[in-house]
Amino acid sequence: NPRNNNNNNKNNNNNLSKNNNLKEISIDGYELVKVDNNNYTLTVGNNVSSINVKATAEDSKAKVDGTGSKELTIGENNIEVKITSESGAQNKILLKVTRKDAYYLEDLDDALKDTSTQIVDVIIKEDSKLTSEHLNKIKQSKRAVNFNLIDENKKVIYSWTIDGNKINTSKDMLTTVVFTSENSKEISELSNYAYGVNVN
Repeated sequence: NPRNNNNNNKNNNNNLSKNNNLKEISIDGYELVKVDNNNYTLTVGNNVSSINVKATAEDSKAKVDGTGSKELTIGENNIEVKITSESGAQNKILLKVTRKDAYYLEDLDDALKDTSTQIVDVIIKEDSKLTSEHLNKIKQSKRAVNFNLIDENKKVIYSWTIDGNKINTSKDMLTTVVFTSENSKEISELSNYAYGVNVN
């Protein structure tokens, strides 16, 4: 009887595992930040062009898709890992991986290893400080580094160039430059009111 066969199929489906839970997810060499059970984030340096995603399901009968090597573009990359239970129920895990658009001060180690350019460009903030540790790394690398403060249009406002071959002191250095002075009036008088910009 065909009706009995349908019932048997339904019973077989009910016996299949519905477990599509994630047991573990990781990216080789990096620490993922868990937002919730289905969302994770990661920020990588500008020099990272690909990552390797690994994931395992709680249930050995579940199927995991979306793992392996993933190419990264600059900016936000959305990577989806799917866990499909034995019964066919899907669970989607989203990895939001941001590849930086440039080297920043916290990426100095990676920047110094980048041999694709003669002079390394690193972005700083208005209140960035180059520590003795930073300066010693540059000295050891014997590389020249431009530390650039940029505006919202990525135009350089000012830049410090530190040449690793010429460093002879390694005191902490504040990179802040301001274009005002308490002595603007006096400076103006002394320069006979010549046109200029205060750099402090």
